Amino acid sequence: VHAESLQQVVQSQREVTEVLQEATCKIAAQQSETARLTTDAARQICEEKSICFTLSE
Repeated sequence: VHAESLQQVVQSQREVTEVLQEATCKIAAQQSETARLTTDAARQICEEKSICFTLSE
């Protein structure tokens, strides 16, 4: 019974780890997209206001 309980705990931990990894990947992708959109918006504002400066990518 003890071994079965440990196996269940290990399986649960694996499942939680998998979910956390998936969520972390989604968050990273969203942050990357937000950064890209922010850079694009800043570049457009610079062009419109004629105060252009080089934005590193």
